[in-house]
Amino acid sequence: MAQFLFLYVEGDTPPAQMEASMKDWTAWIEKLGAKGHLAQPGAPFGDGGKVLSQGGGVKTYDPKTGTHATGYSVIEAKDLAEATALAKDCPQLNPKYGVGTIEIRPIVAM
Repeated sequence: MAQFLFLYVEGDTPPAQMEASMKDWTAWIEKLGAKGHLAQPGAPFGDGGKVLSQGGGVKTYDPKTGTHATGYSVIEAKDLAEATALAKDCPQLNPKYGVGTIEIRPIVAM
């Protein structure tokens, strides 16, 4: 099995949908775990942070000026195709919870 980072991007859930969204997220994570695909459940990201750039530049992270990553999980799958299939029923992609995406990246063992 290979590991993949699911990076959850954007996805501003309307406040009225937050409780339902969390129930769906919990059910989805539990399903991945029960099937042996959850290496690390991950977590949502908090507000703030820093962005460092080459040459020593440091600025405060501002989601209004770039991609807003909201959280992550580490998933185990046989290949990218399976990882992609596992992501398709993630609540991040459900339009009733806002517009969101998932970036799927293979994790290379070092």
